[in-house]
Amino acid sequence: MTQLEQQIAPVETAPAQGNKILRVLREETNNVHPRLLFAQMICALLPVHTGYRVRAAALRMVGFQIGRGTMFYDLPAISGSDELHNHLVIGKACRFNLRTSLELGARITIGDNVGVGAETMFLTTSHEFGPAERRCGPQRKGPITIGNGVWIGVRSTILPGVTIGDGAVVAAGSLVNRDVAANTLVAGVPAKQLKELA
Repeated sequence: MTQLEQQIAPVETAPAQGNKILRVLREETNNVHPRLLFAQMICALLPVHTGYRVRAAALRMVGFQIGRGTMFYDLPAISGSDELHNHLVIGKACRFNLRTSLELGARITIGDNVGVGAETMFLTTSHEFGPAERRCGPQRKGPITIGNGVWIGVRSTILPGVTIGDGAVVAAGSLVNRDVAANTLVAGVPAKQLKELA
């Protein structure tokens, strides 16, 4: 390489490096949502078990569809890409206990009068099995639908693509990986139907 080529080479690669930096910055900040940050700042001043309706109002104010009378004992952990507020619909008079996680890779729809126990996770994104060198394969997404009057026990996990019918009960610690019929009690890992409810 001549002396002139050595002087020109860094100039030619500078735009490529700049593009790489911009791409990495976009990737690293993809899940920063200004609307959600604003609601989090408002709610950060509230101790847990106070201001239940204020948290719902703050989320409503930044665009989330949340029915009247719904309460959050603390602000749920909300994550995902795109416009999060378009991926969550919660009905009226629902109650969410502490440390609920709502992963909004796909839409989560929750009906009216739903009770959600502490540390429950709603996960709309998972992965297919990959080859041996990388088992965590291509991403897949599926919406979650929770019917009216459902009670989800503490530390339950609801996986992508699941629909839980009206009036169903999910026992504490259950892993729900398939649809749950209306007015049934399910429990276990994975959750299985234990009985029909009146």
